[in-house]
Amino acid sequence: MLPQDRVHYYFDLFKMSGKQQSQTSKKQVKGTLDIKLPQKESDIWLLFLTIGIIVVSMIRFQLLKIPLERDEGEYAYMGKLILEGVPPYVKAYNMKLPGTYYMYALLMSIFGKTNTGIHTGLIVINACTMFLFYYAIKNVFNKRIAFVTALGYGLMAAGPYTLGFAAHATHFVNFFAALGLLFIARHKSSGKWYYILLSGLMMGMSFLMKQQAVFFILFGATVLLFNLPKEKGLVGKVVNTGGIFAAGVFAPYILNLLILIALGAFDKFWFWTYEYASKYAAGGSLSNGLAIYMSFFPPIFNEYFIIWLGAIAGIVIVVINKAYTRSQKIFAIGFGLFSYATVFPGLYFRQHYFITLLPAIGLLAGIAFDVMSNWLTGRFKSGLLKYIPVILIIISVSNAIAKNKTYYVNPDVNQICNAAYNGNPFIEAIAIGKFIKSTTKEGDKIAILGSEPEIFLYADRQSATGYIYTYGMVEKQPYNLKMQEEMISEIEQEKPVMLMCAYVNYSWLQQAGTPDSIFRWFADYSAKNYNVVGMVDMLPQGTNYYWNQDAIGVKPQAQNFIVLFKRKEG
Repeated sequence: MLPQDRVHYYFDLFKMSGKQQSQTSKKQVKGTLDIKLPQKESDIWLLFLTIGIIVVSMIRFQLLKIPLERDEGEYAYMGKLILEGVPPYVKAYNMKLPGTYYMYALLMSIFGKTNTGIHTGLIVINACTMFLFYYAIKNVFNKRIAFVTALGYGLMAAGPYTLGFAAHATHFVNFFAALGLLFIARHKSSGKWYYILLSGLMMGMSFLMKQQAVFFILFGATVLLFNLPKEKGLVGKVVNTGGIFAAGVFAPYILNLLILIALGAFDKFWFWTYEYASKYAAGGSLSNGLAIYMSFFPPIFNEYFIIWLGAIAGIVIVVINKAYTRSQKIFAIGFGLFSYATVFPGLYFRQHYFITLLPAIGLLAGIAFDVMSNWLTGRFKSGLLKYIPVILIIISVSNAIAKNKTYYVNPDVNQICNAAYNGNPFIEAIAIGKFIKSTTKEGDKIAILGSEPEIFLYADRQSATGYIYTYGMVEKQPYNLKMQEEMISEIEQEKPVMLMCAYVNYSWLQQAGTPDSIFRWFADYSAKNYNVVGMVDMLPQGTNYYWNQDAIGVKPQAQNFIVLFKRKEG
């Protein structure tokens, strides 16, 4: 078989396979949020939370070595470029805002540029987020509710059905949103204007992590405005408070724009994060979105169903119970609604999108558990019954572990990866990255046809093209052909030492009726300028790897496979 025929054969084969009421101060004014600073006293609930955070961290610790998935790969590669002095959107393109890229760069600079280092950083971020939610919520309600909010969030966000083992942007969204709420509490206690500014800054940082955080910005503004005393001059205070908050919100984004303009990266940033992103956000249909929702949500609900049922009860309780102030009702219901809204943009309902809903679910469940605890304590006169929330959390965790022992007890990270991402080459990417690194020199560039950016991190090599994802070019959107042509041009100009093509459905998700110029070009270009040096055959019973001479003439047997090419000498 001739080289050109062989590559055409590969493409032909690929195409065929086709989240008690607070003990209110006597000085509380109805219609405001009674947010106070924590008292310096022994806090058993903080101790319980600390123990819970240790448990959550132990769950995550077992999963440190799980392979990166492609979103993590994208963040990690962008973070790697930042650490090398390359700003976002210059040598790698994507529609996401750059906040998570910088967080990855920070974490990798501390814990290392590996999957283990990234997941170690996630443990730290997750623990900090839980503490932040505890301190923020306890000042609005009480310590028991804050305990359930924080620990409930941490446990649910570490589970398999939200893909909680992966360092998705939603974890960083929650981190900065929790900081924003804590600064709002500080403002209520001290009256200092700069806490308004700081809360806005943190909400703005949350937005830089992921665009869906705009709903947390709206929630923060709602809390701040309802926190204003209803007295003379209210309009002026609304304008003043809103203006300071807005200044904080917009500051991170404006600073980001100024930096990108100074570095000459604004045009790419604007195209990817606004022009193309607007097409993506409008892409999902209601029927398709509902189907995805009904596929992913039930397992998330069932794993910690006690907490979810508590949240449903909490909604009813906070609405009908007259013991709660108007402001507390607004806080609880508002947090739930705005958090739920973060799941919806684009109607894609990815599993990790639900992570931004989980703190609100924890809060509403905490309200229900708190009322239950107070009722039982009053009826049976037992002080131990005030710890009912702890018991319910323990039962919830035990149930989750019993249902999914392979995830929570001595997990096999490759097995978990396969279960979550069947048909994706995330495990194989580690071996591929090692092979590319051993076959190339430092400074050599590579190109990947397909959406597998994690390989750039494993290989420690830069991409010859900014297209580290190829989904956009095979979607029904007006820029698809332009993207294909630009990727072709960049590869031909850079002449990368190695090429890799992922004949993997999930790496492309090509939509019918989209251009196939990239495929036809690659078949000819690779045959004329490259030799096959690697074949990764992803069979259901296990993956076969063929390197160098062993890869020549190998015909893939699997539906999904990967071929690596090295540039011909001379």
